Amino acid sequence: MRDFAFKVNVVAVVRVRADDESVARKVVPTVLEPPGPVEIRLVNENHAAMAHHATVTDVDFSIASGKPLKAGSR
Repeated sequence: MRDFAFKVNVVAVVRVRADDESVARKVVPTVLEPPGPVEIRLVNENHAAMAHHATVTDVDFSIASGKPLKAGSR
């Protein structure tokens, strides 16, 4: 099999309840970390079960700082 790499744009809205914005910003990267080996293995097992002959080997994220949304906006 050949290896392929794809760059995709991902937009995420992470809502955090905290006493102030600086504390809220510190926890956002923890939910945007790339999947570990266990999660990738599970994805690959699901792909195999659906007869998709492709294997995810790695995932990297680059987190850009974003502007906060107004509270309650969606």
